[in-house]
Amino acid sequence: MSFFGKAKQRRRHRDQLIFWIGLVVALATVYVFFFAPLKSNTPHDIMADNDGGAAKPTKAAPPSGQTANSITQQTNTIKTALPLPTCRAWFSHSEDATVTAKVDSFFPTETMYLHVAFPQLAAGSVRINVNWISPAGKHISSAEHITKRIAAGPETFFFWLSLTANGAVTEMFTGKEFKPQVYGQWQAQIFYDGELLATLPFVVHE
Repeated sequence: MSFFGKAKQRRRHRDQLIFWIGLVVALATVYVFFFAPLKSNTPHDIMADNDGGAAKPTKAAPPSGQTANSITQQTNTIKTALPLPTCRAWFSHSEDATVTAKVDSFFPTETMYLHVAFPQLAAGSVRINVNWISPAGKHISSAEHITKRIAAGPETFFFWLSLTANGAVTEMFTGKEFKPQVYGQWQAQIFYDGELLATLPFVVHE
C-alpha cells in the first residue's frame, strides 16, 4: 500500500474512534441528565448510618388520648409472656385417650392419632394447634382446637392425620398405593396460643 493510502486509512480509523468516543460521551450525558435516579430525601436516607447503611427505627407519635408513657407500659405488658403449660403428648391407633400405649410408626393406610394432655389449664379461652410436617419438611395440613374454660383444670385433646392414597389409574401404572413422598419421618408441631409447645416425630413406613 502506498504512503498516501496508509495515511488515508489512519485518518479513517481516527475518525471512527472520534465518532465512537463522541457517541459514548453523548449517551452518558443524556443518562446523567434524564435517567439517573434522584436520591429521595426519605427518613431511611436521612438516618442511614455507617453500620452497613442500616436505618435506625423512628419514633411514632402516640395516638390521640395516649401518652408516650402509657404506650411504653402497654408494650411492656404485651412482651411479658406467660409461661407455657406443661403437657404430655403421644401417638396411638385410637382416638380414645385412655389408650396410652405409645406408637411411633404407622403404615400409610392407618389413621394417626395424636393426644395432647394438659395436667392443668388455666380458665379462659385456649387454642391448641397442630402442624403436620412431611419428611421433606413441607407443611401438609393443620388442625385446631379452641375451648373456653370456666375453671382451671386438666384437659386432653386429640388430633388425627389420614394420608391420601393414589388414584386407581396412578396405582395401576406405578404399582404403588401411595406416593413415595409419604414414607419417612414426619413431625407433629404442637402450639399453645400460637407458641410452639412441643414437636413429636413419627415414622410412616411401607
